[in-house]
Amino acid sequence: MRYNEYPRGRRFLRPRSSSCGVCRLRQAQVLFLCLFSVISILYLNSRVDPEKTGQKGKERSWKLGNVFRIVRGEDMSDSAVFVSFKGGRKGELTFRKNPRFTESKCPSSLQHKLRNNSWSSSLYAPAIHMLMNSQLLNQSEYNRLRPYFMPFGYRTKSRFGYKDIIKTLRLFPAKQSIFNFVNSQRPQCMTCAVVCNGGILNGSRRGREIDGHHMVLRLNKAVRRKHEMDVGNRTTHYFFFDRSLRETLPDDVPNDKGMMYIFIPCRDNDYRYIRNVVHNKEPKINASAEDIRILHPDFIRYIHKIWVRSHLRAFRPTTGTIMLFTALFAGCDQVSVYGMGYNDNFTLYYYDEEFRLFKMAKNSHDTKSELKILKRLDQMGAIQWYQRGISDFFH
Repeated sequence: MRYNEYPRGRRFLRPRSSSCGVCRLRQAQVLFLCLFSVISILYLNSRVDPEKTGQKGKERSWKLGNVFRIVRGEDMSDSAVFVSFKGGRKGELTFRKNPRFTESKCPSSLQHKLRNNSWSSSLYAPAIHMLMNSQLLNQSEYNRLRPYFMPFGYRTKSRFGYKDIIKTLRLFPAKQSIFNFVNSQRPQCMTCAVVCNGGILNGSRRGREIDGHHMVLRLNKAVRRKHEMDVGNRTTHYFFFDRSLRETLPDDVPNDKGMMYIFIPCRDNDYRYIRNVVHNKEPKINASAEDIRILHPDFIRYIHKIWVRSHLRAFRPTTGTIMLFTALFAGCDQVSVYGMGYNDNFTLYYYDEEFRLFKMAKNSHDTKSELKILKRLDQMGAIQWYQRGISDFFH
């Protein structure tokens, strides 16, 4: 900058160049083009196809909030596809389908067995959305899920609502699978070990067999230290919710390299908890948002209402059953199940220091119905269930 003399001794500042003004003009042009593109997209998506809906003249509300939702990548279209089963209350047995679902290329995949078996074929719907993310949720989709209590929907007894949920979901990537093969090739026939915490594993010596699977799924306390011979040492997927680690020592929390965290939100506090996890406010667990997947309420409701079909007022399926069905539907071609089923000859959990008998809290889980499913899946060859030679499991 330099001073120039003007009449009456007044001084004015004059820039040496007008390049800054040109930059501002170009920035304004770019912003205008971006805004025009967003409005054009909103206009094209705001109209409903009468041939698909049978509704004429209906248009989506032109609110500024819709523009911001599109910019954030949320799904504002009416193109969602659903699968419905007979019975239930209005919409209760309707579940959102994943349009990107692909069949396994493994010739011996359990998918073929589930589809062709006379019992499971009427229940099996492999394309149901398994994972929830911010791109799948808008106000309309929230309203669809609002009538059902968590974890089957978004109904709560508090004021926890759409803004709270979408705020949490935006922290996490919009992934379609619990598997990550970015740096490796997916096996043609993928084997998965579903490892629960039942006492039947104490002294089983199945550790090497478990670790030999492509994927090893564990849940809750998942203690391996001093039990490697029985339960193995690898973990590729860890299933948990806000109370999973209450009694777990920090050294026993799974944190294997490349491990995926599968989160099961059961109540509104779970969403607060998982936010704290990614913000490093939970001392026992340190997980990056990029490595966390959140299960879709439709998928949990599908397991509970279509497969378990409990006559009891059970809160939800057990975490072990949710983990098993995640393996069955996520793309595992062969599933081996360990540590499921209870018997008085074995303590409750394999890591128990003192013997404990099984005792289920009232209205917590319907373990008897889940055991029947486990037996039928094993009998039809959809899973390999380690039973340690025991035929009398009562839960």
